[in-house]
Amino acid sequence: DTVGSIAQPPKLYSLSVDDNQLVQLSLKTKSLEEVGGWIARVLDLFAQKRLRSPQLMGLQLARDGNIVVSLAFIPE
Repeated sequence: DTVGSIAQPPKLYSLSVDDNQLVQLSLKTKSLEEVGGWIARVLDLFAQKRLRSPQLMGLQLARDGNIVVSLAFIPE
């Protein structure tokens, strides 16, 4: 499963799929290195043609020190 290869709960904060099969993920961590790993994993899956249209939708720093990353893609 594509989503499971990127992140799993509790790091996987939210997940939605729209009518066009666009998957939107919100991921939460306190580690910038982990954020970089998620982005690298999405790009790797794109290179393997396991997903298309990868997008970094947002990056937020919460007051509690967590980093929330929003990603979107269409699985193949």
